Amino acid sequence: MQRHLLLTGTTLILVGLVLGTILDWFANPAIASDAHVAGIQHGMLLMILGMSWRYTDLGKLELPCAYLNIIGLIGIWAAFLAGAVLGDPYPSASKVTYSMFVVSSTLLILGFGVFLYGLFRGTGAYQAEAMPDRGHQTR
Repeated sequence: MQRHLLLTGTTLILVGLVLGTILDWFANPAIASDAHVAGIQHGMLLMILGMSWRYTDLGKLELPCAYLNIIGLIGIWAAFLAGAVLGDPYPSASKVTYSMFVVSSTLLILGFGVFLYGLFRGTGAYQAEAMPDRGHQTR
């Protein structure tokens, strides 16, 4: 799952960067600029999740947690992009983009809640790194 989060984050950053080069092609370039920034920021957040994934203990919640975060972050970015394409004066101007924001934000809140639960539940990888094996110390 760690690799999947890193790959998705990197792809979203690349798409956000490319989007920044074609801002004038959209009906609303200002919102397209917001989509450009959101793509880069959300991609970085997915990469941070991927890098910190080994510190969680989620068990059967691992797959739902990852996909809640991925779908939530991409959904918010897509809502900005839809606003830019539709020419909305702001992203929540139409029912389509507003619904995308609400659903994606809800999924993201749930995903981060589960991720936080996993961080509290098990920091196994962190404990293994932080606590040296006292039986093999040399003097």
